[in-house]
Amino acid sequence: MVRSSVIGGIERRLRAHCPRKGLSERQVVYKHVLKNGLIPVVTVLGLQLGCYWPRIITEKIFGWPGLGLLLVEDGIGKRDYSVVQGCVLTISTTYILANTLTDVVYRWLDPRIRVS
Repeated sequence: MVRSSVIGGIERRLRAHCPRKGLSERQVVYKHVLKNGLIPVVTVLGLQLGCYWPRIITEKIFGWPGLGLLLVEDGIGKRDYSVVQGCVLTISTTYILANTLTDVVYRWLDPRIRVS
């Protein structure tokens, strides 16, 4: 994913900025092209960090105790509503924090992105 977005940016950035700014090819790649190429990667990582349901499957397959099994087996299976509320609150807080962290990293990678 990074490779495809970086390859498109290298040609444009190298031809436009290297001679004008007096930067070497390596400086342009690390300073400009790689930051723009990491934006799709940050998007995917942010979505995977916030998505909790695949963890429940992993917990079930390997028999690891965790929040997913607690929610499904103890909370929903035994109809313990306080456990369900606590698990949903924890999962939703994790999701919100993951999205906030993704937005902060976007802002760091590309200063043109503004909070509106």
